[in-house]
Amino acid sequence: MSRPVWRVLAAGAAAVVLTSTAAVAQAAPPSEKAQATRAGAPAAARASGDFTLAIAFPDAELRPVGRSACKLTVPVTIAFTGTLAGAADGSTVAVILASCNQVVAAPPGTFPDVFRFEGDFVGTVHGTAASGALNYAGVTSAGGAITAAITLAGDATAVLRAQAVVGGSGTYRGVAKPG
Repeated sequence: MSRPVWRVLAAGAAAVVLTSTAAVAQAAPPSEKAQATRAGAPAAARASGDFTLAIAFPDAELRPVGRSACKLTVPVTIAFTGTLAGAADGSTVAVILASCNQVVAAPPGTFPDVFRFEGDFVGTVHGTAASGALNYAGVTSAGGAITAAITLAGDATAVLRAQAVVGGSGTYRGVAKPG
């Protein structure tokens, strides 16, 4: 795949991350936010922790995208510890910058990709029960290093930066607010 196409895919991933972040930031009108804070509702606070991914590779679907890219759709469960404690079940869609034949023949993370996970989180945020829509979107570098954003919108909200490795574990830091 040519460099301009890679830049378009990376820009698309950045737009997904920014859109998800903006949705969380606008979860309530300013007047409701101010009233909730005055009424003693918990404020947003720093958040950090770890997460691991369980990827159901046997259930993965691969489809060619042009000549030199492959779309991967796979069920995933993300387990969180730290400020967020619980799990999110959902699926990941990734556009991998290699043919599907190359993807099948190589270990995960060999080729760069852009991805987005969408799922439902159930657990706690800052020790308070929470559930909601969780998005995890970013870019995987050749070799498997991931830079991404995680957003949670529901009973609690969170905007987090993540560093991880393909198919393994990672860390997150940012802000979260329990419901």
